[in-house]
Amino acid sequence: MEPSSAGEARRSKHSDGDSAFENVPRAPDIPVYAVIAAYGEDRSPVKLNLSFGVYRTEDGKPHLLNVVKQAEQLLLDDLWGLPARNIFLLLDCHNSIN
Repeated sequence: MEPSSAGEARRSKHSDGDSAFENVPRAPDIPVYAVIAAYGEDRSPVKLNLSFGVYRTEDGKPHLLNVVKQAEQLLLDDLWGLPARNIFLLLDCHNSIN
């Protein structure tokens, strides 16, 4: 079954039988995924990843705005008395979580 429009169901090229989802209409594309795909395909050495708002330094490390650092520090101080060192805390970073 070949789709006649983008809104009709598509079969996976890897499918070797009937799919329970073959008659489900394809959802519209999500614009941010197009940005991610374009970033991945861009071969420019000076490209910028503008997809999810993650700012990076020249050496590719995450860059947090000062206001974000201050807010993070206030939250960590208030919750656990921890210094802000990471973008995300790991689940095993503090004994109160385990």
